[in-house]
Amino acid sequence: MVIQPRFYYADIFNEGLARVQMEENGKFGYIDKAVNTVIPPMFYDADRFHEGLARVKVEENGKYGYIDKNGNMIIPPKFYYADIFHEGLARVKLGENEKYGYIDKKGNLLKSMFYDADKFNEGLAWVQLNKNGKQGYIDKNGNMVIRLKFLSHAFKNWGRGFHEGLAAVDNGKWGYIDKKGNMVIKPNFIQADPFNEGLAAVQVEKNGKYGYVDNAGRMVIQPSFYWAFDFCEGLANVKLEENGKHGYIDKKGNIVIKPRFYSGSEFNLYEGLAPVQLEKNGKWGYIDKTGNIVIGYPH
Repeated sequence: MVIQPRFYYADIFNEGLARVQMEENGKFGYIDKAVNTVIPPMFYDADRFHEGLARVKVEENGKYGYIDKNGNMIIPPKFYYADIFHEGLARVKLGENEKYGYIDKKGNLLKSMFYDADKFNEGLAWVQLNKNGKQGYIDKNGNMVIRLKFLSHAFKNWGRGFHEGLAAVDNGKWGYIDKKGNMVIKPNFIQADPFNEGLAAVQVEKNGKYGYVDNAGRMVIQPSFYWAFDFCEGLANVKLEENGKHGYIDKKGNIVIKPRFYSGSEFNLYEGLAPVQLEKNGKWGYIDKTGNIVIGYPH
């Protein structure tokens, strides 16, 4: 225990700082890894730092602005909604009934004209101009580079941006497009997740099981999982049956950590370790890539 339990709430460290709350219903501040209070608790709401800035709200019913790592308000609180910065831009709304736009790190509003929109990923962001309209992709200058032609519900799930040069889109069924809008993997899937480490989880039949395709659309791991997550550091968290336990497979589909966990997450967030839970309502611990518990379950 290198930082003693003294916080009502503590988040993970990101870019050297962690968001903390000293007491229930208290305000948020930030500490460094030496447990120095770098930014005093003065925010009603706060987020992790991304690209050097963090979204914060000073007053309960106030608007969002952005601070730097010294706690200076770099972008004044004037947004009804504000997202994290990603690739130099952040998605914002000035008012509840306003449309989405994007700001740069100086707070300049680039465009505010989208009914719905997502963060930029690999230089592009999906957008929807009207409530019942179709969706396409813009570049960082706001130019529509992939025209509005995909079904409007296509991006309701997370991760519909570009990943490893491809994006999952819905044309009645799910397929994958490249950055020119070409359908490079035919829409043959009921569900399709983003690519990560060269593979993507897909569902071929309604209520069917998940398998994995490569970026040429080849099914390299056959559909045999009730649920399947992204590959991270060479392993993917899977469930064989609806009420079954979680285990981990390699990129050949071999089960390398037997399904014995009630719940589990990926390896990528925790420096080679994955958080797992052995029983429902049980405590969490961490396993390494051989399945050994290296940080035990506290009592």
